[in-house]
Amino acid sequence: MQAPVGSDQQLLLIPEVAAYARVSIGTVRHWIATGKLASLRPGRRVMVRLAALQRLLTDAERGTGKAGSGGRP
Repeated sequence: MQAPVGSDQQLLLIPEVAAYARVSIGTVRHWIATGKLASLRPGRRVMVRLAALQRLLTDAERGTGKAGSGGRP
């Protein structure tokens, strides 16, 4: 899933976040529950800003530990 340039304020639903990050919906829910990924609740739906997801994935790629890589240093 590719987002258009300049759409970092775009809001994604949990299944869209999972598809973008290529992880399970359960993993996305875990990231939200543990505070690794900020979310919003406009009404009943849980949504995530694309910029927050990209930041989480970038941190994981860099190995800063914020994304909970699960590995040892």
